[in-house]
Amino acid sequence: MDVYDLLESSKMDRVLAGDRSTYTCSSACVSVAGTITIVVAGLTMITGRGLATDHQIAAVLLMCYTISYVMTFTTLELLRMGVKAVFVAYAENPAALSQKFPIVFHRFSRKIEETNTGV
Repeated sequence: MDVYDLLESSKMDRVLAGDRSTYTCSSACVSVAGTITIVVAGLTMITGRGLATDHQIAAVLLMCYTISYVMTFTTLELLRMGVKAVFVAYAENPAALSQKFPIVFHRFSRKIEETNTGV
C-alpha cells in the first residue's frame, strides 16, 4: 500500500495537513542563517576595513547565508523526518503506537476525532 493511501485511510492526512513542523524548521533555518550572516557582517566591518571591495564582502555574506541555511536545514531535516515517521507509524499500526507512546496515540486519536466531527 502506498504511504499516502495509508495516511488517507487512517484519516491521518488531515492531522498531517495541520502539522507545523515544516514551517517551524523553515523559520528556524532563516533565523539561524540570518543571525550568523549578521555576526559575520559585523566582524567584517570591524576587522576588514579596506581589505576587500563591497562586491567581495557581499559575495562572502551571500555564501555565508547560503551555507548556514543549508547546514541548518539539513540538521533540522532529521527532526522533520522523525515527526513524519511517527505519523506513518500511527497510520500503519495504531495499536503498537498506543503501547509504546500512549500520549502520542491519544493525541492523534483526539485530533482525528476532532477532524471527523468538524470541531
